[in-house]
Amino acid sequence: AMAMDAAGTLHVVWRDVTDGQLYYRRRNPAGTWSAIDALSLAAAGKFVDKPNIIVAPNGSVHIVAWNATDVHVYWAYSTDGSATWTVNPSTITGGASSMPKLGIDADSFNHLHLVFIRSTNKGGYVKATFTAPGTWVWGAVDTASLNDATMLTQGNCEVVVQPDDDVIAVWEALFSGTTGIRLRWARRPSGTPVASMRYHLGCTVSFLARN
Repeated sequence: AMAMDAAGTLHVVWRDVTDGQLYYRRRNPAGTWSAIDALSLAAAGKFVDKPNIIVAPNGSVHIVAWNATDVHVYWAYSTDGSATWTVNPSTITGGASSMPKLGIDADSFNHLHLVFIRSTNKGGYVKATFTAPGTWVWGAVDTASLNDATMLTQGNCEVVVQPDDDVIAVWEALFSGTTGIRLRWARRPSGTPVASMRYHLGCTVSFLARN
């Protein structure tokens, strides 16, 4: 996964298949690569997967990944241009599925917004409130707003915060009686509670099944 900051520095995170751990590197606008940082988001012998990375408006870098140790989402961040990292300051519980990717973005207030697919194959949405420099507090996972009783499973998901700070989530969904995958979406207006994220039943894009 990759993200670009306002200064033009490229931030890259990946999983090494040999040890199952995450590694990070950055490339400045002049084309110079930094040393590789190892980010241990899982216990020895375990692995993490599906990493995603963003740079918040205040320049802080955030990485999330699924942790096979306890099937939760783990988080690492840096507030000094990725010179140092805070790893596993909190765990986002909810039983994340090992299959789909995680979606994360930040709003203009530096609050973080995360969507992921739980082990029940249903969606979860959670917000981390920026309370002070270097401090974010994760709330409870909203397990209702991204779900529909008719869904069988959900797949890859993504979240984006619009310029007006509305939060938009999209994800793949499989329904009973269908052979294709449908793209569904939800929206939470800026400044409203987390539970205000609302699933849009009437807006479905159907895709034919592909190999």
